[in-house]
Amino acid sequence: MSKKSLTYILMLAIAFIISLIISEKLVYIAPHLIISASLIVYSLTFLLTAKLNEEIEIKDTKTILKKIVISTIIFYLLMMIINTIHGITDTKEITNALREIFTPNKLTIYKLNIYYPNLINLISSLFIFYLSHNIFSITNEITKDYTSKTISFIISILISFIIDQMIYISLIDFLPLYKSTITLTNYIENLTASFIIVILSSIIMTIIYLITQKRSKN
Repeated sequence: MSKKSLTYILMLAIAFIISLIISEKLVYIAPHLIISASLIVYSLTFLLTAKLNEEIEIKDTKTILKKIVISTIIFYLLMMIINTIHGITDTKEITNALREIFTPNKLTIYKLNIYYPNLINLISSLFIFYLSHNIFSITNEITKDYTSKTISFIISILISFIIDQMIYISLIDFLPLYKSTITLTNYIENLTASFIIVILSSIIMTIIYLITQKRSKN
C-alpha cells in the first residue's frame, strides 16, 4: 500500500474520531435549528474516502472502513479502562478532563465507578459510518464510469450523506420521541438543520475535491 493511501487512512480515522468526540457540541444555525459541530468535521470523511478510492480498490476500502470501526471500538474501550482506574492526586484534573471528553457517563458497581461514553450515539455512529461510507464508495464507483469525477463525487456525497443523517437522527431521536421528551416537530427541525449543513458542507468538500484534482494533474 502506498504512502499516500496510508496518509488518507490515518486522516480518515482521525477525522471520524474527532467527529465522535465533539458530537455533543451543539451549534445554533437559526431559531429552532440546532446541529452537532461534528457534522463539519464528519463531512471530511467522505472527501477522504473519495481520495482513498482513487488509490485502492473498492473492496480494500470496505476492509479499511471495517478496521477503522474496530479500531474506534478498541480506542473507546481503552479510554473506559484508563478513565475507570484511579490515578494519583497530581493527575486528577487530567483524569477528569479525559472522563468528560471521552466517557462522560458513570455506572457504579460495588463501589467501583465505571466511566463510559454515550453508547447509543457511539454504536449508532459506528454502524452508520460503515454503512454510509460503503454506499458512498459503491455510488462513486458506479457513477464515475458515466460522468466526470466531480459530478460523481457530488452525487455520491449527497446520496450517502443524506442517508447517513436520516438514519442517524432517526436512531438518536427514537427514544426521546418515544418518551415524549421531544416532539415530532423537534425531530423534523433536527432533520432540516442537518440537511442544510449536509448541502453546505458537500459544496465545501466539492470545492476542496476540485482543488485536489487540479493539483494532482499538475
